[in-house]
Amino acid sequence: MKFLRIMPILIICLLTVTGVFAQTQEAELIVSLDLTQPVNRMVWNESGDVLMLASKDAAAYITVSSPDSSNTFELNGKSYSFTSLSETGVIAALSPDWQTIYIYEPGSEEKAARTIEPGFQMLSVSVSKDGSQVLADSAEQIRTVVYDAKDGTAVHDLTGFETAAPVYDSTLSVDGTKVVWHSRGTLAVQNVMDGTFGKTVSLWDFISDYELSPDNSRLAVGIINDDYEAGAVIFFDPVNGKELGRTLLGKTSPNEISFCNDGSVLWASDVNSVYRIDPETFELSAQIPVCEKEEDRIMAIASSPDGSSAAVLVNNGDLYIVE
Repeated sequence: MKFLRIMPILIICLLTVTGVFAQTQEAELIVSLDLTQPVNRMVWNESGDVLMLASKDAAAYITVSSPDSSNTFELNGKSYSFTSLSETGVIAALSPDWQTIYIYEPGSEEKAARTIEPGFQMLSVSVSKDGSQVLADSAEQIRTVVYDAKDGTAVHDLTGFETAAPVYDSTLSVDGTKVVWHSRGTLAVQNVMDGTFGKTVSLWDFISDYELSPDNSRLAVGIINDDYEAGAVIFFDPVNGKELGRTLLGKTSPNEISFCNDGSVLWASDVNSVYRIDPETFELSAQIPVCEKEEDRIMAIASSPDGSSAAVLVNNGDLYIVE
């Protein structure tokens, strides 16, 4: 992953969102990246001034106010099966044979990695928001293990998720007290300490993305609406499994969602545009087109910590900030 060019460009669009007064929105092209591998994870640091991306073989730390001072590094010359990234810059990388987790710390001069070897073949890995824990999903059974990222010790060994389809992945909540399990159109939230589950949420089609709100009160799910005429973000109570509300995005398919740090704003995207949603009222307050060319597709989004903006990565390597 190398910087090809620094191209600050301001694109101003006049938008009308159904039921929302037309607003002028901005999509600012911050930098264009040479993406030799797909980006698996994109997050902001806690202060919201550095955007971090991790691909299968490299990481980039982009200072948004001064992109030319940003830096990248290769992950010891290796190419991994998958990478996850915390807002503290800790990277968890899954080896090509799916057997070993490599942990990279930011600012390491040697960029040396610690390793965790669970003793089973893994399906996926994820790192907690603060970088202190790593979650490893077993490919052999319905099981996920939480490890201490520093010393590699197993902290929690979790099972009990019931599904007829294969498990796709699981993720830790922001505070580390919950695990969200995902299998095709099924989600369930498990308490880490006692292993108990909230009621399973079973939907009618593939889930494109999901995220538990920072206070664990809402489970947001990106999916085609049940009439198959519109894309939607649907909000569920993670305890009783009941729907709290939904936001329809129009005749489109959502692909990424991202809460801000206090949960007051949810950003969502389809292949061309980004949407700002109020998770309390489920109102859509803005739709911002980003991709102009037919071949361009939005690959990842990340809400800023305060929710006032979102980073948007396009498949051609262009990185935008939208407000």
